[in-house]
Amino acid sequence: MSYVIDEKISHLKREVAVKRAAWYDARSKIRARKNELLAMSFEISAVRKDREYKRLQKQKKRLSKEIRHLEQKINRAIARQGKKVSNKE
Repeated sequence: MSYVIDEKISHLKREVAVKRAAWYDARSKIRARKNELLAMSFEISAVRKDREYKRLQKQKKRLSKEIRHLEQKINRAIARQGKKVSNKE
């Protein structure tokens, strides 16, 4: 039983690592796009209205939510694992 939970936790942790890498990639693209637009003498309000910039912001926000939910699943699985062990003692 514990092996199944450990396998589930390790799978979730791998998913978090993949999503976190995508999040860092989106963040770097956002910064690059912002610097590119500012170099072209755009004002910050125009940068925030840029289609590509907004798309990247939304992608980063979605990834943040997915990471948070996966981490919650990991924590719940760890808590359940602790309860199973303590009930047997």
